[in-house]
Amino acid sequence: MKIDKSSLFENKIDSILTGLQTFYHRKLSLVGIGFRAWCYFDQAKNCQVLAIKVGLSRDVLIFVPADIIILCLKPTLIFIKGFDKESVSLIACQIRSIKVPDSYKGKGIRYENELVRIKPGKQK
Repeated sequence: MKIDKSSLFENKIDSILTGLQTFYHRKLSLVGIGFRAWCYFDQAKNCQVLAIKVGLSRDVLIFVPADIIILCLKPTLIFIKGFDKESVSLIACQIRSIKVPDSYKGKGIRYENELVRIKPGKQK
């Protein structure tokens, strides 16, 4: 099966043009006690920084590319917006991979409408 590079390029251009009209977006929610996120602009590196606190020994810092905007609507809700669907999904996946939802308690970073199946604990 041969993949035509020109059609892939055309699909990418089509996706970007659609994204310019209506931005692509993803929402991530942090579920867990003490889990929170905040955004700030770093003057030295001239980029937006997302800081996430999820129970690790240090806060996780993510330097956001210039074509993506990240907003923290609440301390536990992250809104990712951009005109390229692939880059928005990639950043959302990288943020989610910091703390994937636990299957026993459900704590972690999940997409807005994601359902996490909770396993039963030990039985007496």
